[in-house]
Amino acid sequence: MVVIVPALLFPAGSAVFGAIFIVIGGLLLSFGVRDLRRGVTRDKFGREVSGGMATLISVVRVIGGVIAGGFGLFKLVMGQVCRLL
Repeated sequence: MVVIVPALLFPAGSAVFGAIFIVIGGLLLSFGVRDLRRGVTRDKFGREVSGGMATLISVVRVIGGVIAGGFGLFKLVMGQVCRLL
């Protein structure tokens, strides 16, 4: 919480906050696409999952990556707009 609060209050912190979310979104997106292509993924305990559950987990990762990346771009753009005003 200590890191997030300054990032939300100050435009320069907003750019850093946005960049962090873009990196997180890119990682989630790349892992999701890779696992969708392979058809096998790992769950949160490290066990291999295949079939329909692997597809579901991969799609959730792709959607989460797109949302996190979009939020990061939003914070970058809005941080720069607020700085100009």
